Amino acid sequence: MVEPETDYTWEVELTAPSAPGRYTNFFRMQTGHSVRFGHKVWADIRVTEPVEAIDVEPVELVAPVEPVALIKSAEPVEQKVDLLVQSVLKMVS
Repeated sequence: MVEPETDYTWEVELTAPSAPGRYTNFFRMQTGHSVRFGHKVWADIRVTEPVEAIDVEPVELVAPVEPVALIKSAEPVEQKVDLLVQSVLKMVS
């Protein structure tokens, strides 16, 4: 029983049907003398077909190139670019 002017949290345990579709359950408050009152509340349940899993090929992760180390060096820009390209080529081969 809930006393007047108090709050109460209602919990309803539902089990979804096994067949796909949309299902709606309606609920309404009722006194001990079967007198219904208040607004209707409802739960919409949408059952969908299971999604089939797909296989994917694994991807090899590679370490990122450290461009900061190349920029800090005192070598000319062309040499820095060559070093960067060589590093990238090593990673993809």
